[in-house]
Amino acid sequence: MLRKILRFLAGISLGVLLTIGLLGVGIYASKDAILEWFKGLLSHTFSANLSWRKIGIGSIWELPQFSIQVEEFLIRGRRGDTLFRAHKAWVYLNLWAVVFRKSYVVNKVRLEEPTLLIKYDKRGRSSWVEILPGGDSTKSSPWAVEKLIVKGGQFLYEDHVARFSLCLGIEQLRASIYHGVQAWEIESSTIGEVKYLSSQDKFWLKDHKYSLKSLIIYDQNWLIAKSLHLGINGLMLKLEGGVRLKQNPPAVSLRLKQIALDMETMRRLWTGAPKELEHIPVSLTGKGEIIGDIGKGHLPRVHLWVSLKTKEPFQIRGYKLQKAFAKGELYWDPTKGRQSFLHLDTLLWRGAENDSLLGSVMYRWHTGKGKGHLRGTLSLRTLSDLGWVSADSLEGMLIVDHLAIDFSNKWEFSGEGELRDLHIEDGKIEKAYFRISPSTLFLKGVSLWYQQHWVYASDLIIENYARLWDTTTISPLRVRGRVNLPVLRLERIKAKQADKGSKIDLTHVELQVYAKIDTLYWLYRCYGPALIDFSGYGDSSYIKIHKIQGVGGGWGSMEICHGRSDSRVFWGVKGHFQNILLPKLYQEWPELDTLFPLMRHLEGSVSGEFQAMLPFKQGRIVWPELQGSLSLMLQDFVVVESPYTYKLLELVPLTDFRRIEVGRIKANISISEGVVRLDTTWLRANRWRMRVGGIHTLRGEIGYDLLIEVPRLLLDKSAERIQEWVEESEGERVRLSIRVEGTTQSPTFRWKVAKREKAQPAPPPKSKRERRKASLPVEEH
Repeated sequence: MLRKILRFLAGISLGVLLTIGLLGVGIYASKDAILEWFKGLLSHTFSANLSWRKIGIGSIWELPQFSIQVEEFLIRGRRGDTLFRAHKAWVYLNLWAVVFRKSYVVNKVRLEEPTLLIKYDKRGRSSWVEILPGGDSTKSSPWAVEKLIVKGGQFLYEDHVARFSLCLGIEQLRASIYHGVQAWEIESSTIGEVKYLSSQDKFWLKDHKYSLKSLIIYDQNWLIAKSLHLGINGLMLKLEGGVRLKQNPPAVSLRLKQIALDMETMRRLWTGAPKELEHIPVSLTGKGEIIGDIGKGHLPRVHLWVSLKTKEPFQIRGYKLQKAFAKGELYWDPTKGRQSFLHLDTLLWRGAENDSLLGSVMYRWHTGKGKGHLRGTLSLRTLSDLGWVSADSLEGMLIVDHLAIDFSNKWEFSGEGELRDLHIEDGKIEKAYFRISPSTLFLKGVSLWYQQHWVYASDLIIENYARLWDTTTISPLRVRGRVNLPVLRLERIKAKQADKGSKIDLTHVELQVYAKIDTLYWLYRCYGPALIDFSGYGDSSYIKIHKIQGVGGGWGSMEICHGRSDSRVFWGVKGHFQNILLPKLYQEWPELDTLFPLMRHLEGSVSGEFQAMLPFKQGRIVWPELQGSLSLMLQDFVVVESPYTYKLLELVPLTDFRRIEVGRIKANISISEGVVRLDTTWLRANRWRMRVGGIHTLRGEIGYDLLIEVPRLLLDKSAERIQEWVEESEGERVRLSIRVEGTTQSPTFRWKVAKREKAQPAPPPKSKRERRKASLPVEEH
């Protein structure tokens, strides 16, 4: 039985082989006629320049399939541009029709490394329209393709009117075509790569894998997609609809039944997105439509409705996000750019530390501008944890009642809210209300804990605040307002400004602050209270002290200007003071002994005006370049016992010279180039008076002239030895002239011969010893 079966199968096989052999012999005997038919078919189908390197009949071993093989096949348009290229192409004919009907019908096409170009020039013309003949009937056409196979090709679409281009790489394409009476159906599967997709010279997609499965029907000039599934790196689209071909230009009407996107896809499509998006459990779903003309400079409009939500809590850089949700629509119309927009009407964010934000966003494509609205509560630590700000540690709460955001090339904010527990260097803002506009931030009721003291600012205005993060802004950052300070330590502020490691750039900061200070520390001395106006910009500043108390037991006011030139810093100071006690002033400022050597030996109070220019270099005052002037009014002025009065008493033995009670005087003092000059000043004490004037240097060199007028009765009997240098004036008044030179540590007093109005009788002759003694000046060291 087995032997009979084997003989039957062998007979059938031999019969099939003989049949195939006879068919092959018959076909190959008429191959020239077949090739001529095929060349004529190509010429009839395409009114273009056709070329190939080689054309021939396929191998006999392909039977029962029969093919025509073409190598390096090219189709060029009438303007010379290459519209189609294939490294190899196989066109399969219906073997039954060839043998028994003597007709040739193409039922399968296989392409290797093809390139198809569809191009519209700047006038909206396409070369394919010129090379494809017209006609509606397809019944007698030999192109009855049932299968299409493509391997390693690409599809190019260029529209120079719409400035739109698309390049698809095709790794593998398989399509089955089913022909009906007046319609046909295509079922295809494609995988490949979107090499680029660009619009208006901007790349939207580049180097992304895709897959496409579709069921398309051609019926009465409509190309209908019953089912089309498109995936691009995880972006899944399900479409249905169609394209009307017998219309110029063609029209498309597609419905997006489903849109699904995972975060890995979003990160790949959004090149600037953080890597953490790959691991975020978020889903995006939606639907939409694509309607409009295509080709000849026309692109369809796109309208999408999408929603995004998290599936479960997750972490971003250690920050735990409990829930995120967004819902909105996207509308893009290439013909009406002003109507294109992205509108997210609902944005919800719930995170750690009671973070909760609710808002909306509107973005318009044609202007590149958008607006958003936000309200809720946000922990400021979130901004630094997520890397949105450069602060190492930022703590506090931002409570937003209403915040409008306008973003394009620059971000602009407007709205109001509250700050709580904002930590800053050496302090914390416990509470502050804010109102913000695109250029100005207004703070009200700022309660600040700073350096172990409470500081209160009734209002602060910060203009051009965008400079805090945008250094390209030309306008400076301006800060002005009113502040109440219990304690201010100027030496600490100076030290912080000199810190090279500070991240705050004060070069382009303009300050205008009115401050009420209870206690002011400067150069480790305590003053106050004080009222101060401070303004500054860059290296220049201006300080106006309306009133400061505690300076030598009195009070004063002054204006201070600060500037810089090359490597030097200049401080200009002018002001007035009242009722300053001289002993207390010297006790607080012993450095004044350099300018006024008698300072430690004076009593009384002083009022007056002053102005000075103080040059600094490398943090030290340049004394030789110091310039200034003082106008003084002294009350209850007393010169107490001192080495200077002792030496003066040895020359002028006055009976009441040990304590000089002057009372009230006026004096003018100036300093320039290291020299202190005292203008001529009259001192009146008891029954005598003295005129003093001269200079002393900062190195301690002195040069003063004294003119003393005293009643003769105040001189004791030893005054007879100075009669030669005494000038009588107004009866019993005696005038003495003394020159004080040397140094402040070792002064030298010299008599000056007085000028006489009348000639005196010649003195009697003196001995040689007496003449030598009289010719020498009286000196005390």
